[in-house]
Order: sequence, then C-alpha cells, then structure tokens
Amino acid sequence: LCAVFIGFLAFTKPEGFLAALILIFLGLIRVWRRTSGTNKIKSIKYFIGGTVATFLPAALYSIFYAPSNITFINGFLSSANPASFKRLLFIFAFFGMELINYKWGFVWIGLLLVGILSRGQCFAPKLRVIPLFLLLYVSVLILYYLTNTYFEIGWWMAVSLHRILFTLLPTTILWIFLSLKKQTRE
Repeated sequence: LCAVFIGFLAFTKPEGFLAALILIFLGLIRVWRRTSGTNKIKSIKYFIGGTVATFLPAALYSIFYAPSNITFINGFLSSANPASFKRLLFIFAFFGMELINYKWGFVWIGLLLVGILSRGQCFAPKLRVIPLFLLLYVSVLILYYLTNTYFEIGWWMAVSLHRILFTLLPTTILWIFLSLKKQTRE
C-alpha cells in the first residue's frame, strides 16, 4: 500500500517525486531493520516489487511526458548567479516567517505547542520515521532553493513555499496527534 501511494505521489510535481524517493529509502531501511533471517530477504523483495510496480509509471512519466525543467542554474558552479550565505539566511528567515504567518490560522504554532505537550513522545521509536522524513524532505528542499539560483529567491519562495507547507500539513498533524495518542495510553 505504501508503494501505491508513493507511485501516486510522484506524479504530482518534482517535490512529490523527491518525497517518493525519500519514502522509498526510509521504507527500505525500516523493512531491513524490522525483519530477520529468511523473512528479511522475502520482505525486501516484496517491498522492492511493490515499489517498482508503482514507481515505474511515475518515473516513465517524468522522463518522457513531464515538461523538462529548463529553469535551473547551479549556484555552486555559476559565477554569474552564485549561491550565497545571504540567500541561505533569507531562506531560513522566510521559512520562519511563513510558519508564524496569520494566514495559516497559527496552525503551525499550535502543532508545535501540542508537540511540546506530548513530552517527547513525538520522537518515540515507532514514530521516528515521520520526523526523519520531514527533516530530510525540508533539508533537500532548502538545498534546492539554495542551489538553484535561476529564480529570485524572494519571488520563488513567495509562490511555492506555502504550497509545499500545505502538502506537509497532513503528515505533520498525523505525527503530532499520534504522539499524543501514544502518551495518553502510557
């Protein structure tokens, strides 16, 4: 079922494809660590089979049908449009300002407070995969914002960051409230 959703997710946008790759990587690690002996090989085969069956159409779509991304300048290699520490600081500042923006109805602040109320249960072993996914996903996005210097960073973040945060909201809500549920059972 995870592989089916990963396959569908990858069709949405390049960010979905990125999320799918991160989830495949984390899923493979989880299957490897949670099974033992001959079940380990069998479980990995099933996971890879399900992932390939659903990821292949998304990969073929991205390679042959999706419009190519011609708007990329590698800021680490470009002398005309280099990546800078100032750009990185702007990205972090914009993230922070977006998370506390009133247009979200302070949902991100509320989730932070609820996460604090969970008294560390949001990092319980069974839930660690969710914050790990969120951390990896946001880190890669920040690196992409920093590296791709084709767009003026203020405009780019203004038109895309809210969309990315909106897609992360259900996962974040699930994570935080699962940690509260875990705390109330203990």
